[in-house]
Amino acid sequence: MFLMDMADRREFATERTRGDRTEIAETTDFVLTTSPLSSPLPPNDMDVLMRPDTKEVYLWPRANTDKMPNAGGLTDREAAIDAVIRFVCALDEGSHELSASSMTEDMVLDMTPFQKLGWDAKSTHGRTEVVNLLMDRVGTALDTTHSATNIRCTVSGDSAELTSSVLAQHFRKGEGSSPEFQDYYLFGNFYKAEIVREGELWRIKKLSIAPGWTQGNPEVMKVG
Repeated sequence: MFLMDMADRREFATERTRGDRTEIAETTDFVLTTSPLSSPLPPNDMDVLMRPDTKEVYLWPRANTDKMPNAGGLTDREAAIDAVIRFVCALDEGSHELSASSMTEDMVLDMTPFQKLGWDAKSTHGRTEVVNLLMDRVGTALDTTHSATNIRCTVSGDSAELTSSVLAQHFRKGEGSSPEFQDYYLFGNFYKAEIVREGELWRIKKLSIAPGWTQGNPEVMKVG
């Protein structure tokens, strides 16, 4: 007999194979429980799972996340993509730490394609310099959302190349969540990234950002 701990739910799938194709035959929702009433504690490498509808209890091998890339079981390709996801999420969250985690120490950010918009855009070298630039001009200065889509990523050993389309919306600080303010600047950008593995993390070594199109008021981007 076990008590259920609702803090962690897991779904397991029963697979069936037809020829060279594997299909999902049934999915079952389990609840991770950590409070045995009358049974001995499970081995350290096992989780105790309860099926809520039948109260059946199972032992399930615990994933050793300490030995997995990003401590989350990601494939190399997923972990490389996650570097770019961390990069754009850091812009929206205004997080220096998350931004730094996405870059190598010798990171290069190439913004020169924005010169065609009349910007004094250039390449910035070094993680500290890039993070400070991004946070000062975007992350802590504006209300934004950055959505990376159409991701193509090729991994070769400890390096990867990635391209992505990024929809980037910008409002003045404090105005993004209010319907009263409709002054914005929207970008449809193209990312091209060189990504490398550093220990358990994949990080961006070089990122080139080019605008495909823009919409709205460019004055929104003038901060400081």
